[in-house]
Amino acid sequence: MNETYPATYRDSHGEESTFLHNDGKTLQMKVRGVEFSGERFDDFTAEDTELALLTDFNFNLGDLCDYSLKWTMPIPISENGNMIKATLRGEIILGVPTERGWIDRQDVTFSLDYNGKTFQSNGKSGWFETELLEIQKALPPGILMKACITCALSDYSPYRHSLFGCLACFRGNQKAYLEVNNKYDLFAVWDTLTEFVQETYLCPQFLPRQKGAGYRG
Repeated sequence: MNETYPATYRDSHGEESTFLHNDGKTLQMKVRGVEFSGERFDDFTAEDTELALLTDFNFNLGDLCDYSLKWTMPIPISENGNMIKATLRGEIILGVPTERGWIDRQDVTFSLDYNGKTFQSNGKSGWFETELLEIQKALPPGILMKACITCALSDYSPYRHSLFGCLACFRGNQKAYLEVNNKYDLFAVWDTLTEFVQETYLCPQFLPRQKGAGYRG
């Protein structure tokens, strides 16, 4: 995977058009001459650069914060078995640091342009998982976003998971994972996961997820 998405970065110092590069593991973007990279959208750190260039940015424990980022990316849709392309638009807003060491705001919103209509998530959860699945639930019967988030071979850790990119893929142990019904079953096969993937990634072994399957349902 090696994709580039047009993006818009905005903070208290202004707005700038940029590009978001995604190799399936790491996200990269350049803003005001500074290269940033991260794995989760909320952990962008600055590459080696002059300190003077960082004065127009805010950070929390080394991670970029107090900004919004919008991006547009293609996403395949299965329309009653036929493959078509649709457009997914995402936005993340990260707030300012608090005295307790975290940020005071984390908003995630998605919209899907498909078949002349726009399907919008409500932006209340702060999670890629929930917002993407909201859109999937709003789509007509027989219409499926094809991505790891809707794949039958992926699940989240029962302990906790991060904002993005920590979806466990079990394509290397399909038979055992497809028998998982709860967190205890998942614990039993957890060490057999193939890798962690991004929610919006897609591989050739995609299988449509059925309601109530696995630990996450």
